[in-house]
Amino acid sequence: MSGEFVESDGARLYFEVDGSGPALVLVHAGVANLRMWDPHVPVWSGDHTVVRFDTRGFGRTEEQPDRFTRLVAEFVAGLPGGG
Repeated sequence: MSGEFVESDGARLYFEVDGSGPALVLVHAGVANLRMWDPHVPVWSGDHTVVRFDTRGFGRTEEQPDRFTRLVAEFVAGLPGGG
């Protein structure tokens, strides 16, 4: 297992890569982090490159409150009568 950070849109996102072979990218549930996949990685990494990451505000990935606020404002502005 190798854990690293990558810069994305002004935040540091944490990810881990295990195994080798065709890529399998895992996205965790909205109430978890990449650890939810721990029981599965040893099985799948035998013949796949397993990539998993913590989405914004979960696990070791930074939260971006300003980004969320901006996205909500853009959504509301796009509603009929919203902008």
